[in-house]
Amino acid sequence: MGDQAIMRNAALQGGQEPDASAEAFLNLGLEHLRRNHLTLAAETLHEGLRGSPNHPLLLSYYGLCLARLESNYPEALRLCRRATNLSPYDPTNLVNLAKVYRLIGDRGGALFAAPGGVW
Repeated sequence: MGDQAIMRNAALQGGQEPDASAEAFLNLGLEHLRRNHLTLAAETLHEGLRGSPNHPLLLSYYGLCLARLESNYPEALRLCRRATNLSPYDPTNLVNLAKVYRLIGDRGGALFAAPGGVW
C-alpha cells in the first residue's frame, strides 16, 4: 500500500476532519521534499489538495514542486500566488513564491515576493 493510500485510510478510519487529513498530506509531502523525492512530494501534495483545495501551504508547496519538477512555471506561479492571497502574512508562502520566481530567473519578482527582500 502506497503512502497516499495509507494517509487516506488513516484519515477515514481515524475519523479525522479534512484539515487534519490535509496536515497529514502536507507533512508527508514535506518529508518527501526534504529527501528530494520531488515526484512523491508532488503526488502527495496534489492528493492533499483534492480534499482541501484552499489549503495555503499545500498550494504553495505543490506550486514549488511543479516549478522544480516539471518547470511548469505558469501553474506554479498561479498556485503560489493563490496561497499568498489566501494567507498573505505567512512567510512560507512568500518564500516559496520567491523561489519559483528565482527558478524562472526573475530576480526582481523574487525580491518583490520575499519577505523583507531576503534575496
